Amino acid sequence: MEIIPLTADQWGDGGNALKLLWLSLLFAIIGSGSFITAHAVLPSAIATGTVPPRLGKLRPLFYALGFAAVVGIAVNVVFVIDFLDYLEVIFGRRFR
Repeated sequence: MEIIPLTADQWGDGGNALKLLWLSLLFAIIGSGSFITAHAVLPSAIATGTVPPRLGKLRPLFYALGFAAVVGIAVNVVFVIDFLDYLEVIFGRRFR
């Protein structure tokens, strides 16, 4: 098998895939923070009287933000797989 250099388009696709992976990390941080806030921090703070009980109405918003972040991660993974389809051409089945 001959080693062929990457084309400019392939380098661009790799860069786009890397950007999407960083975006997935950002979604993971936002989603985990939202779920922790909605499921643990807000109820605990309301129960101890640290924050007023009316802030409990924000829990569905934090849950929605968390679920949206999880969906964003899934979409990004699909796009990353689409951007890196040229790896099959370069490496083939021999190196799996």
